[in-house]
Amino acid sequence: MTVDDVRRVCQETFPELVREVYIQDSRRNRIRIILVDGSFIDIHQYPEQRYSVHWERQGVSYRFNNAPHWDHIETAPHHFHDADQSVHPSPIAGITPSDITKVLQFVAGHLVDKPVEDS
Repeated sequence: MTVDDVRRVCQETFPELVREVYIQDSRRNRIRIILVDGSFIDIHQYPEQRYSVHWERQGVSYRFNNAPHWDHIETAPHHFHDADQSVHPSPIAGITPSDITKVLQFVAGHLVDKPVEDS
C-alpha cells in the first residue's frame, strides 16, 4: 500500500484517531501514522510479501508481523506480539485496507480502555 492508500483508510475509518500519515523512511518503505494521543504506528512493507506493523505508546509496543519464526501459532507465519511480548495468533495477514482497519480498531479499543495518564 502507498502512503496515500494508508491515509485514505485512516480518514475513512478513524479520522478522530489519526493526526498525521507520512513516509517515515522511503528506503525501508516505512509509513508512520501519528495518533491523537502522540503514540505512533509504523508500517513496514518488505520484499517478498513480508510486513510489520508496530504500535508504540508510552514505551510499550505491540507488533503484528509475518517473520517466519513462530510456526506453532495457528495463523503462522502471521502473528501478534502483545505488550508483554507474548506471541498470539494475528487478526491480520498483510497490509491491506482491511488489515489497517483491524489495527486501528485494536488501537482505538486500547485508547478507550487505557487512556493516557497525565504526568
